[in-house]
Amino acid sequence: MSGGGSMWWRVIFVVCCVLAPAAQAESSGDAERGRSIIGRLCGRCHAWDPEYPWNSIGSTPSFMWMAKKLDFYRDRVLSVTDRPPHIAQKFEVTLRDLEDILAYIETLKPER
Repeated sequence: MSGGGSMWWRVIFVVCCVLAPAAQAESSGDAERGRSIIGRLCGRCHAWDPEYPWNSIGSTPSFMWMAKKLDFYRDRVLSVTDRPPHIAQKFEVTLRDLEDILAYIETLKPER
């Protein structure tokens, strides 16, 4: 076992590194529920309806833009209430709500 055993650990490590991001690729939230939450809470500032993609306030990104840049926005959506001065801190938003919002955003992801 001169070096052969460590080769398997390297293979396992590489496989885990490749598969881990794929496992994160889709949220387990409810997209319809997320759309409803967005319509009530987020639509004040963010454009969220694909039929009105530019209806945002100032520099707030639309949800369609977030869908295009999901690798960047995924963690930001899930931690929005932890990052001041976001208005979401004034709402009662659960992790499930945020997962549902993320699931809706994923439905907006453009085809490549």
